[in-house]
Amino acid sequence: MRRAYNRSGLGIVALYGIFSIASTVLLGLFAGVGIGIRITQNLNIFELIADSGIFAFSEILRYIYEDPLISIFVMAGMVAGSAAGMLIGIPIMRKILPKENPKPIEDRKLTGPEFLRIILMAFGLWGVGVAIGNLPAFLGYDVANPLLENAGNALIFYLIYAVVGAPILEELAFRKYLINALHPYGSVPAAFVSATLFGLMHGNAAQFLLAFSLGMLLGTVYQKTGRVIYTICLHFMINLFGTLPDFLMLVNIDITTVWYIVFGVLTAAGVVTVILSRKWEFLKLDRPVLPDANRQAFRNPGMLIALIGGLVLVAGYELLNLVNFLMGGYELGVMIRLLPLALAILTVILVMTTVGRHTDPYVPETGAEEYPPYVPAGYPPYRPEGYPGAYGVQAPAANVVQPQPAPANVVQPQPAPTNVVQPQPAPTNVVQPQAPEGPSQ
Repeated sequence: MRRAYNRSGLGIVALYGIFSIASTVLLGLFAGVGIGIRITQNLNIFELIADSGIFAFSEILRYIYEDPLISIFVMAGMVAGSAAGMLIGIPIMRKILPKENPKPIEDRKLTGPEFLRIILMAFGLWGVGVAIGNLPAFLGYDVANPLLENAGNALIFYLIYAVVGAPILEELAFRKYLINALHPYGSVPAAFVSATLFGLMHGNAAQFLLAFSLGMLLGTVYQKTGRVIYTICLHFMINLFGTLPDFLMLVNIDITTVWYIVFGVLTAAGVVTVILSRKWEFLKLDRPVLPDANRQAFRNPGMLIALIGGLVLVAGYELLNLVNFLMGGYELGVMIRLLPLALAILTVILVMTTVGRHTDPYVPETGAEEYPPYVPAGYPPYRPEGYPGAYGVQAPAANVVQPQPAPANVVQPQPAPTNVVQPQPAPTNVVQPQAPEGPSQ
C-alpha cells in the first residue's frame, strides 16, 4: 500500500509540474507577444516600472490584465498552457502510477431517479463551496478578475476549455486513473485523497473547497458505478452552470440576478438532498482493509510532496491576494479572505491524520499477514505485492480441484462376519477314557 500511494503521489506531482511549466511558458509567450505589440504602439515599459515604485510587479500585472489587447493574449496563453499541461502530463502520470491489477470497481448503471438525486447533491455541495470560498464577493468586496472582464472574444476559449476540456481531462486523471490505482487499498482513502489532490490542483483556496466537496461525491459515484462518463457529465453540468453568465455576456445578455436566484434554489435543494441521503446505501464505501492504512498512505515521500506542496502553492496564491487587499485598504476583507485558506489547510491536515485510522472490524490489529478469511462480496482473490494477506485468506478459485472425502460407494475394511466357524471348546457329551475297575470283593 505504501508503494502504491507513494507512486500515486509522485504521479500527481509530475502532473502538477508539467501543468505548471506548460501554463507558465505558454502564458509568458502569449503575454510577451501582446506586450511587444503594445511596445510598438509607444508603450514605455520602463516608465511604467518607474512610476509603479516598490509595488512594480503588482502594478504591471494590473496594467496587463486591464489592457484589452494584452489580456486577450494572456487569456489565450492560459487556455493553451492548461490544455497542453493536462494532455502531456496525464500520460506521464499514468506511467508513474502503480501497475498492480486493481480490485475491480463495481460496474452498474444509475437509474434516472438516482442520477437526478446525485445531480441535486452535486449542486448542493458545489453551492456551499462557492459561498464559503467567495465570502468577500458576497459581502460586497470587489474581487472581480480584471483579466476576465477585459479578455474580450478570447474569453470564449477559456469558457470552452472550462466546460468541455477540463471535465474530461480532470475526471480521467483524478477519478479514473488515480482512483483505479488507490481503490484496491480501500475506497474511503481513495475518495479522500482523490478529492484533496483535485482541490489542490485548482491552486486557490476558494476553488479548493468546492472542488474537494464535489470531488468526494464524484469519487464515490465512480467507485460505485465504475463509469467515468457519469462523473464527466456531472462535472460538465456544474462548470456549464457556473460559467453561463459569462457565456451570455459575450452576446450582451445579463442574467446575473436570475442566475443568483437559481443558484440559491439549487444549493438549498441540494443541501436538503444531501441531508436526506446520509443513510443512502449507494454512498457507503467499504473501509480500509489494512490496520495501519493511515501510516501506509500518507507517510511516504510521494504523497507528502503532493499534499504539502500543493497546499504551499495554494497558500502562496492567497498571500498574493492578501497583499492586494492590504494595498486596497480592505482590512476586514483580509480577515474574510483568510477563512477559505484556513479551511483548506484544516481539510488537508484532517485527511492526512484521520483518514484510514478506522479499521475493518474483521481485521485484527496484529498485522496484515494474520487476516482472517474475510473477502468482500464479489471480489476475486487479490494480493498486492508486499502484502500477501491484504484482502484476507482468499477462498480458492472455483475451477481448482480440491481434495474430496472418499465417496460413499468405496469398499471400506469391514470387521469379520459373524458366520465364520471359530475354534470351539470340546463338547461336554464326548465319552472320555475311564480308568479300569478293580476286582470285585
